[in-house]
Amino acid sequence: MSDQIEDDAACQPHQDNPANPLVLWYENPAVRWHEALPLGNGRLGGMVFGGAATEKIQLNEDTLWSGFPRDHNNYEALNHLEEVRDLVFAGKFTQAEKIVEKYMQGPWNESYLPMGDFDLNFKGVGEVSGYRRQLDLTTATTSTRFESDGRIFTRESFISAVDQVLVINLGCDKPGQLSLTVSLSSQLPGQSHKTPDGKLSFKGSAPAHAEPSYVTHLEPIIYAEGQAIVFEIQVQAVTRGGQVSFNGKNELEITNADHVTLYLTAANNFEGFDKQPGQSRKDPAGKCEKWLAGAANSTYQEVYARHLADFQNLFNKVDLFLGTSEMASLPTDRRLHELQAGKEDLQFFTLYFQYARYLLITSSRPGTEPANLQGIWNKELMPPWSSNYTVNINTQMNYWLAEVANLGECHIALFEMLEELQVTGQKTAEVHYNSRGWVAHHNVDLWRQASPAGGSAMWAFWPMGGIWLCQHLWEHYAFNQDKNYLANRAYPVMKGAALFALDWLISDGNGNLVTNPSTSPENRFLTKEGELCAVSQGSTGDLVMITELFNHCIEASQLLEIDPEFRAELEEARSRIKPFRIGRFGQLQEWFQDFEEPEPEHRHLSHLFGFYPGSLINRFEQPALTEAVRKSLDRRLEYGGAAGGWSCAWTINLLARLGDGERAEQYFTKLLSKMTSINLFHIFPSNREDGYLFQIDGNFGGGAALPEMLLQSHTGAVHLLPALPQAWANGYVSGLKARGGFEVAMGWENGALSQAEIKAGSTGTCRIRTSGQIQAVVSRTEPVKVTRLDGNLIEFATEAGQTYTLRS
Repeated sequence: MSDQIEDDAACQPHQDNPANPLVLWYENPAVRWHEALPLGNGRLGGMVFGGAATEKIQLNEDTLWSGFPRDHNNYEALNHLEEVRDLVFAGKFTQAEKIVEKYMQGPWNESYLPMGDFDLNFKGVGEVSGYRRQLDLTTATTSTRFESDGRIFTRESFISAVDQVLVINLGCDKPGQLSLTVSLSSQLPGQSHKTPDGKLSFKGSAPAHAEPSYVTHLEPIIYAEGQAIVFEIQVQAVTRGGQVSFNGKNELEITNADHVTLYLTAANNFEGFDKQPGQSRKDPAGKCEKWLAGAANSTYQEVYARHLADFQNLFNKVDLFLGTSEMASLPTDRRLHELQAGKEDLQFFTLYFQYARYLLITSSRPGTEPANLQGIWNKELMPPWSSNYTVNINTQMNYWLAEVANLGECHIALFEMLEELQVTGQKTAEVHYNSRGWVAHHNVDLWRQASPAGGSAMWAFWPMGGIWLCQHLWEHYAFNQDKNYLANRAYPVMKGAALFALDWLISDGNGNLVTNPSTSPENRFLTKEGELCAVSQGSTGDLVMITELFNHCIEASQLLEIDPEFRAELEEARSRIKPFRIGRFGQLQEWFQDFEEPEPEHRHLSHLFGFYPGSLINRFEQPALTEAVRKSLDRRLEYGGAAGGWSCAWTINLLARLGDGERAEQYFTKLLSKMTSINLFHIFPSNREDGYLFQIDGNFGGGAALPEMLLQSHTGAVHLLPALPQAWANGYVSGLKARGGFEVAMGWENGALSQAEIKAGSTGTCRIRTSGQIQAVVSRTEPVKVTRLDGNLIEFATEAGQTYTLRS
């Protein structure tokens, strides 16, 4: 029924380090889901509640979704495209919108699902004192410790990417004191049972379809046997002392053990986005057995050591210090309360940044699904917005910090999705638009639906999703300078999206190329008749995203010395795109006309894409357009914008690009104090049962904003401390990445750079911009020849692998 631990030392819990500043800790167990602590390895996710007499870990698996592959394309859409275009050019926008919504859209996406609950119920735990639960970001480990009736109980949990198991190690300082039941359950239909070799198992099945939570439907969740994904969870107990048995409820019973280590894993029959689960020959049980055997045949310390080496190889690449804090010794929920009360807590910014890096490492690895709207953690059968990939900002924001925070490996899962999405997107481009290349709209799911979803055109009809996502392919090259990756992975996908864009652009009759029909994500304008409408032509967001993609494809083809004819086609089209117009308020217009705005505070900032995350506009070369960006952002904020977490995070990044460190820090504090749960998840109020919604994009967007305030490289120069607020007057950082393949370490005192080190990833030229003058550049103790381009901009030659010290 279980394996016996022979070596007592092999299962001892690890000691907490009270001086570790990168710990979330609490003096009470989690009661609600958004108080629990997240664990993950990219594939498995767990939310650890940390109770004393009971422990619950809510489980997820990255490929457990509703549905199965099917053709979602609308074969009637193309028949109405020219009619819609004619109406738009005639200024009959609302008529065009009605046709788009009636004839040119499709069905809803499928949903990411919760897998199950892993429950431990302890016997003999009485009144509790000295309680502490924590998540150590440096080890990706949760732990719980408390005293009861003169005994000290410990619990340590992690999810290993190496061994593909969730591990829980239970200990007590007195022998024979661990008695508990272990059970598995799920909101999905299924049954727990005992396997022939004594493991606890749960077999379940996903629905064939799940409607989004915001859609009213008589049967929102539909099950169809043999069509959807089936899954299995298995648990193996390894004990020292005591007895292990099964009770009549198909639960593991562990009695009077000295130590217990529980190994859990899960698998399902998903074989690919284009493979029918009902025809799968994949064996989830066999996969579980293989993973459990690999882990259980090692000691707990060996499994932990492999986990730690794997995780820290990524996490330890970046070190950040923004100052000490008197509140750092307080529990995390109390620190958050003090921050909400207006107290200063400099170290909290560091904690939040490193937490974002932790969340990306634990929710996105090569070979897994990308981080979705909730990362990898979801508790609902009908989660907010289906917990899918919303690719009109949210999925992209999830990966804004990947490169600069030195986690390019975690970006790869997104690229793998794009390679699959171009397959479905090619058919959608052909069926819906008679276009070359591939297209994606605002929602994507496990089955890589590329067609428009249902509902309003203001969100559903937006064929720019793939074009924006391709920016991430280019950014990975820009930060790493890997031409093999560019040639074999990035460029083919980018080229396909650019081919679609070439065919989607049409003449506006005045010599310019525009998109038609066009929307600006989730926003609407007022027509001259006073009607709300989303559909027009040539929205700014469309045109800047297409221009950025063309720029990247042109540069890639030059670097790779391929496709001269295609490059010429892009250059000719680019010359006819005029993306920027300045409106009557001095703002960068969102639409091709300076329409009245029913929501001037709107959460989306797509028309500012060219400033961030794009680079068509930069404040050193285009002051007039930069001022228009500033006025656009100010207008949003004056009317109450940045009210939600991801919108606030986008605002902080834009302010950083503007060089406005003081306001960036102000809105960063707002993000932490107003939009963050006690487990530091990004939440915002809702009318749902528990009163909140969770989206992980705010965490990742905020995590990206902090390095954007310290380091920028989108202008062709590595800009050190471009938006440093006064509150962060003294600090240091190491391990951040810059475009051009550079790794940066620097320190600053009294708001000024004191010293920096630049490690070159390739041979070439490095440009450095600072607020003060660099006095000297040294490599291997030898001075380096520096060319001063202006007072604060220098350049020097670099050699791959060498580190250059800058003295200010």
